[in-house]
Amino acid sequence: MSLDSIKAIREAEEQAEGILKDARRKAGEIIRQAEADGITFLELTMSKTREVGESRMEQARKETLLEVGVLESENERICREIKSNAEARLQEAAVFIMGRIVNLNGHS
Repeated sequence: MSLDSIKAIREAEEQAEGILKDARRKAGEIIRQAEADGITFLELTMSKTREVGESRMEQARKETLLEVGVLESENERICREIKSNAEARLQEAAVFIMGRIVNLNGHS
């Protein structure tokens, strides 16, 4: 093998080592960038998920408050109805009780 051939092989090996070194450096940069992009994507996803969750919670809260309002109104209506019925029968109950008292004392 001639000296020129050995020199050419050595230069090719050095060039190959340089290419490998550059490739490793670029691979490291790509990995670091991918990790940073992954973290950014994760943070964005978590933020969006939190926003959606908060929005849904707020909507559920509003719907619940509306439903509670409807139920309270219905309960108030039922209570008024019961009170009205009780008041209407109060006079009847008083007459009945008086009749029982009078009959117990022998007065009729």
